Amino acid sequence: MPGAQIVIISKDKDAAVNFHTYVYQILRSVRANDPNFPKLVKENERVTTNELGAKITSLAAGAETGRSFSATHLIFDEMAFAQYADDIWQAASPTLSRTNGRATVISTPKGRANLFAQIFEKTDHMGFTTFNYGWWDVPDYNPYYEEMINAASAAERKQWIEKAKTGKWYRLNRPTKTDLAWRQEFEGAFDANQGSVFSTRQLEKVFERNYLTKVEDPKGIFDQWYTKEKEDNHIYVSATDLGRKNDATVQITYDITTRPAELVEFVRIEPGRSDWEMIGKAVKNRLIYWDSEAVHDGTGVGDTATETLYGLSEPFFFTKNLKQNIVERMQHAFDYRMVRIPKIEALYREHQRYIWEDKDIVQDTVMANAMAISLFHEIEDVFVGFDPNINYIDMESPVLT
Repeated sequence: MPGAQIVIISKDKDAAVNFHTYVYQILRSVRANDPNFPKLVKENERVTTNELGAKITSLAAGAETGRSFSATHLIFDEMAFAQYADDIWQAASPTLSRTNGRATVISTPKGRANLFAQIFEKTDHMGFTTFNYGWWDVPDYNPYYEEMINAASAAERKQWIEKAKTGKWYRLNRPTKTDLAWRQEFEGAFDANQGSVFSTRQLEKVFERNYLTKVEDPKGIFDQWYTKEKEDNHIYVSATDLGRKNDATVQITYDITTRPAELVEFVRIEPGRSDWEMIGKAVKNRLIYWDSEAVHDGTGVGDTATETLYGLSEPFFFTKNLKQNIVERMQHAFDYRMVRIPKIEALYREHQRYIWEDKDIVQDTVMANAMAISLFHEIEDVFVGFDPNINYIDMESPVLT
């Protein structure tokens, strides 16, 4: 295309230079086979221009990368590993709109707390057409590649993939990688990131089709409100993660009368939607309705919120150890199906993307849920096995065996 402006963005300088070597290999190969292919008039380690004025530029990812380029085609390599992926996409998207250009994004997955994973998870994939590739899609790795792609059903395809595991490449390479590394690098698994807290299997145990009713808030405070009717003689607990300007306020209530405990209400107040007084009243009204034992995030919110909730909710002050403790307790509750949770998108996605290094990710629903579960779920209450040689009656509390 005469005048084409192709911009390639890689995770760092070395990756940008390395990617450009692939560009040269391809262009020189085409030129060798087609003498009419446009001549290259400029070549260096990160810029290539041909005689038609088309240019390919390789850049390292940075907060402002892509802002000053009017690209007709943007190629983003290893997006999941780029530190400023969100900023780059925000800067580059308008240039693609002006040129009616297109984007190609390539990456190995790295958990779900990044823009690359969000593209796959969103209903419309943010306008992208998505493709997933595993080691079995590489003919050099899969000795039964032809049989697999010609399979008549998904079940037959799966059988050929299992058979491919008997091949030489798989038998040589699989033992050299941990299960986590293998699933991430060679199977494209989004939940295989070492920093991920909840696996897909854990979430599938407790999240189910949304059984709550969505309610429109006539006062316009809650931007999301899912609930069910309160039942007589049932016991409820609630937890609130408070936020105003930058973070959402999230309130979660469980019915703990039966096992598994059932999440019966989820309310969320969008950041900047209300002032502290309105947020406090809204939270207070829901606590009064459920007549529940309750806690709220008392870290950094000041005395106003705590005073508003006085007598209805106790402040919970987060420290690094306490935070890890309640999240681990929630993991345990998920493992043993001690809770039942409706699959509300905001609630599910935040748990899906949550990682231990959570400083830069949205975590409001996760913290509200963890605080609520910590009110009723004790790890010591669950017996995994029974040893007849131990006198449990003499113990102050049960222990895991």
